[in-house]
Amino acid sequence: MKKNEKVPLQALKMRGGWQMIKNQFFDMDITEYENDDNLDFTQDIMYMKTHTPIKEIKFGLLLVWDLDYDLKRQFCLKVIKEDDFMNPIEEFCSRDKNKIVDKIETYLQKLLYSYKHYNRIYEKKVLI
Repeated sequence: MKKNEKVPLQALKMRGGWQMIKNQFFDMDITEYENDDNLDFTQDIMYMKTHTPIKEIKFGLLLVWDLDYDLKRQFCLKVIKEDDFMNPIEEFCSRDKNKIVDKIETYLQKLLYSYKHYNRIYEKKVLI
């Protein structure tokens, strides 16, 4: 987002059981910007975590603004277990905001409501 530009927060289909800790995820298409230097994002854009432990394990979703292999900025969504930010269980990166929103909403649902999914996360297998 350009400095001083007023952009609304990105709408998300939040499920019960999640607590938003930080949210600076704005509803904007970053692919419209040719130069990433014009985008004024902090590195940590959004963080939410389960409000109550799932199977006595707390999970979090962390969205960061990071560099890809071509040194272009992109969103990276990380699934975190027990606030272990250095060792995410799963990571998904894209410059496409809509793909990130879809992945966030998928994780919000699956991390809370699928027992089979918990086991796959706990064993550190591929999530989706």
